[in-house]
Amino acid sequence: MPTVRRLPPSQVLDWHEEPSSLPGGVRHVTRVSAPELAKALGGPADAPPGWADRARERLGLPSSRSRAPRQPLPAHAFAALGRVDRYQRDAAEAVPQAPNSVPSLVASYGESAVRYEMGGANFAEDGQYSKASAEATVRSGSGVCTHVNGLLFRRAVAEEAALAAQAQQARARGDWSRTPSRPLPVTLAINAMPQVFVVFGDPREDAHAIGGDAWNALPVVKSWRNTGYRDLPYSVRAQAVAGASGVAGLDEAELHALLAQRPTSLEVDAHLRAHGRPHVGPRLLAEIAASYERGRAVLCDLELTTIAPTLVYEGPDGDEFHPVVDAAAYQRHRLALQSPDFAPWMALRASLGAGDEGGR
Repeated sequence: MPTVRRLPPSQVLDWHEEPSSLPGGVRHVTRVSAPELAKALGGPADAPPGWADRARERLGLPSSRSRAPRQPLPAHAFAALGRVDRYQRDAAEAVPQAPNSVPSLVASYGESAVRYEMGGANFAEDGQYSKASAEATVRSGSGVCTHVNGLLFRRAVAEEAALAAQAQQARARGDWSRTPSRPLPVTLAINAMPQVFVVFGDPREDAHAIGGDAWNALPVVKSWRNTGYRDLPYSVRAQAVAGASGVAGLDEAELHALLAQRPTSLEVDAHLRAHGRPHVGPRLLAEIAASYERGRAVLCDLELTTIAPTLVYEGPDGDEFHPVVDAAAYQRHRLALQSPDFAPWMALRASLGAGDEGGR
């Protein structure tokens, strides 16, 4: 998997606004192919001769002699990629922390673990892949890949069902003035890493299926063929076909209501005081590290699950889709990488025997 270990200051990148389904209505993003960011993905400046070219080729990054790599898509797949990107950003923004991710733990000074503990009693009520689990994850603001991508699955189910309903209503009116977007089958799956993720379309039959993973430190939307674990067998945990499935989705109004129930950071500190624990900060982070070491917890450090992060997708009319990273996720990840606590936590992760496994 591509690994990021240095990121340029945010002010040198070109951030722009895009719509968000979360309260506030906008988010700030930058293209993964932005020169400074692409350069950071390419490797260290003091690497041996030829290292950068080999790394850039491995990551699918453009060389100085060529433009960014491209993948042409038919109209329905190009439209679907934009929808999946929105669903994934909504899920990642709604649940910005992870209790088993080294960057999240370090950047939040342990708050990600405490939030998960506070909401943990609700996660298993109806099963870890249930709608109830997705709702509990939103309320807590922290989750492992099972829960965060369970939320992505439920959001996508709701949106694709609404799209199918709109198409059906248009056909009933005899309105053929425009071709409606084609709803996608949505699958919540798990592979041997183990990593839980979402597949849009069916890779066995659709060459233009899409891989979704909102749990990564830097979530980047990608086609299935550009997904790092595309060749790993996976098993299905839940599946929905828009307009022909009884799977419950989670719509925008429900998402807003759940976000309003989330404990504030002050309430998290009050919870810690009530249990005689240090407030969110270095002492709490050290306490959590000791606890994880005693319990032999699995720690992860999965920034990207994209083979070629800068891949540009081309529509049939010449339109282009450039994958982006969200400003808030970028800043959290950069903060973690710069922290003096990051290296000790990575050493702890190594001592616990973690590899490139997923974030279950």
